[in-house]
Amino acid sequence: MMAIFDAEDPEEQESEEQEREGSQDEQNYRGLVVLLLMLPLIIFPFYTGRTELIIGVSMSAAMNCIAIVMCWDLRKNIWFWIVIAVLQAIYISLAYFAHWPKVTMTKFTLLPFGVMYYCLTVGVARAIAKIRTKSRESS
Repeated sequence: MMAIFDAEDPEEQESEEQEREGSQDEQNYRGLVVLLLMLPLIIFPFYTGRTELIIGVSMSAAMNCIAIVMCWDLRKNIWFWIVIAVLQAIYISLAYFAHWPKVTMTKFTLLPFGVMYYCLTVGVARAIAKIRTKSRESS
């Protein structure tokens, strides 16, 4: 009960405010960085002339963007970006090489694929992070 009335150190309050401001600046640019990294993947179907695949490719890129934001604490590891690049290459090759019917694919018909892409990306990234932390602890 007395802890409520205890005065906090002003230096601690300033350092906490500076940490919060630094993390807010980082969060403001997080979406922009991820979007700029995925933009060439969204433009790729226009370059190849397969514009019918734009919604599928952009959906997989969007799901990977959400997965990157959810795993943002792993961004400083090079293996994380390699995993993201490999999985995105698999998703795009699946869209290009799989035989898709000549039916209009809407956002709602692609939603199960998007959820699958998101879960797979986050699951693989978190599993590799867990394996790496266990191997470091055992060393």
